[in-house]
Amino acid sequence: MAAQGYRLLPYSKSTVRKVLWIFVGSVCWMTYRFPFQKKSTITYPDDVTNPEIKTDILEHEEVHVAKFNTWWGPWIIPLLVTLFPLPMFFSGRWFIERHAYLADIKAKRITVEEAVETLWLYYFMCWPRCLMRRWFKRKLNGTT
Repeated sequence: MAAQGYRLLPYSKSTVRKVLWIFVGSVCWMTYRFPFQKKSTITYPDDVTNPEIKTDILEHEEVHVAKFNTWWGPWIIPLLVTLFPLPMFFSGRWFIERHAYLADIKAKRITVEEAVETLWLYYFMCWPRCLMRRWFKRKLNGTT
């Protein structure tokens, strides 16, 4: 899998992840890419012995990899986290996470309600619940 545009790295071997922990906290898995890097990096907890078998998590992270691997990804995504980090209601994190959670919903790993609750609780109320719910339902129904 790692040959598909990303590399896997445990937290303890990622200096970037250790530094970013200060800003984003203890996220279980995290994807990043800098403009000078050819591939994105997916970091994972040290207690995961074989990250490649965590296919459900990797599929979620691969959505982030796809965004980071665009020419604008390494520039826009960090801006959404740093310049638009409103702690609640209209955070840039919604724009980063919503497509990955939509993929999880489509794969039937979670429901719309579970996605909304996860984003609400773990991303500190990143977007109003009713608007998140509406966005997911519109995307699932094929409307914009």
